[in-house]
Amino acid sequence: MKRPRNRTLDYLAYLAVRLIVAIAQAMSVEQSYAFARILAAVLYRMDKRHRNVGLENLKMAFGDRYTEAERDQIIRGVYRHFCMMLMEILHIPRKLHPTSWRDRITLVGHEKVVDRLLKGGPVILLTGH
Repeated sequence: MKRPRNRTLDYLAYLAVRLIVAIAQAMSVEQSYAFARILAAVLYRMDKRHRNVGLENLKMAFGDRYTEAERDQIIRGVYRHFCMMLMEILHIPRKLHPTSWRDRITLVGHEKVVDRLLKGGPVILLTGH
């Protein structure tokens, strides 16, 4: 049976998230990456339930291909990647503007895309981060 929600705990979690967002947005992107690594380590320690789910999923998917220590490192990497991606997402509204996007984004092969668009052909664009 599902436990009833604890409004006080939910509000404290909300305040913690808002604090993390405020701190991250006050930093430079580079500083927020360092903050993300610290946050990932804290979340890894605190979030035992999801950590164990990840470890179990790796065990089921790969069997004995990875040692317990290797699976642990993979899960730590997942937390780190998630937190770093969160920092990038938090910075987008403040860092990416119509006047500044060229400072952060490198277009590769755009000549071919423009040529194809001008000819009226279909184009599929892929991006990475």
